[in-house]
Amino acid sequence: MQQINFDNQKSINTILKDGVLFTNNNFKNIIQLVIKYGIIPFLLTIIAQTWFFNSHYETILSIQQNPESIYGLNIKELIGNVMIVNIIQLILLSVIIVIVYSYMIELRKNKTEDINYNNIIEKVNRNFAAVILFFIISLILISLGFAFFILPGFILIIPISLISIVRVNEEKSFFQSLNRSFKLISGKWHVTLIIILLLFFINLGIGFLFQIPETIFRAMVDIERPSILYFSVFFFIAGIGNVISIILSFSTIGVYYFSLISKEEKYLTNN
Repeated sequence: MQQINFDNQKSINTILKDGVLFTNNNFKNIIQLVIKYGIIPFLLTIIAQTWFFNSHYETILSIQQNPESIYGLNIKELIGNVMIVNIIQLILLSVIIVIVYSYMIELRKNKTEDINYNNIIEKVNRNFAAVILFFIISLILISLGFAFFILPGFILIIPISLISIVRVNEEKSFFQSLNRSFKLISGKWHVTLIIILLLFFINLGIGFLFQIPETIFRAMVDIERPSILYFSVFFFIAGIGNVISIILSFSTIGVYYFSLISKEEKYLTNN
């Protein structure tokens, strides 16, 4: 099986191709690790989403039909429930990201498919909590940026896209990782932004594909009020699509990161 070359600089086109190639070649191994360590947060995510939409279906429908109706609702309870769902999703996201990056780092180190899974598991355990913390701090900083001035919040998204891989590979603190990310993308802000936007649209496409079954079902069956089973089945299908999107997206970000540090590593080796 052809593996990608992590140790050279790449164009945007090659980064995207290598992200897809890495995902395709290693999906089975990565998904086995995700199932082993992420099955509980995955199922909890499905349960939380099902509970939320089943409990608040009429409220959500009312807001969609008349946005002004939100002013008559118990916003604190609604926001609290949304936060519960988001926290569980954040845990699942962090598990998958740390697994993808740990696997990628081990594969790059060995340069063979015969990788040491104990090293991957050790790295996952060592970085999982830190990655969750990184996401929370990142969301706070980005939210503050958007709240006070839209541009700083948008600008922060670009270097923050790399802080998780910097953490897992270099094991730096949050602000050290953020500073490192700024240095890595210096002169390449436009490239980083293009990659982020392309991945965003690719994820939209994957999400759309995994919502087709629900769309077809809705067209064929007249449902006045979806049941718990309905929500469970289609959130499960959408959840699978979400896992695939996360693996593909962060595999591509990982490829981009190693492309950025390859020149730096060659310089240090030669000197």
